[in-house]
Amino acid sequence: MQNDLSKPLKKRDRPHQCKEAGCEEMTDRRSDCYKCNHNKKKYGITTPQRDDLLEAQNGCCAICDTPVQFKRAGKEVSKQGWTKSAAVDHCHATNKIRGILCFRCNTTLGHVEESAGLLHKLKQYIGG
Repeated sequence: MQNDLSKPLKKRDRPHQCKEAGCEEMTDRRSDCYKCNHNKKKYGITTPQRDDLLEAQNGCCAICDTPVQFKRAGKEVSKQGWTKSAAVDHCHATNKIRGILCFRCNTTLGHVEESAGLLHKLKQYIGG
C-alpha cells in the first residue's frame, strides 16, 4: 500500500508565490496572498507598499518613534506583546493612510475617536 505523503503534489495543489510584485508570501491559490488582499481592500495598497511606508519611517511608529514591525499571521507575539506590532493608521472618514503606528498609539488614537478636542482635554487633565 502506497503512502499518500509519498505522492508528488499536483501543480494546482502546490503553494504559489503571491502575484504582487515584491511580495514573498506563499498562497494556496494563484492570486494575491491573504495579506495583500486584505491591504488592498482595506487601504488600497499592497503589502510591499505597506512595508515601504514603514521603511520610510525608519521602522518606527510615526508618533512615539518606537521600533515596530508587522506581525505575521499565526506567529507568536513577542515578549513585549502587541506594543511592538505595527498598524496602518488611516482616517476612517476618507480612508487616507496617515502612517504606520505602534499598537499602543493606534489604539489610543482610536479610543479618543481621532478628536483633537478630546486630546486637548486629556492633555489638560494630566497637567500639560
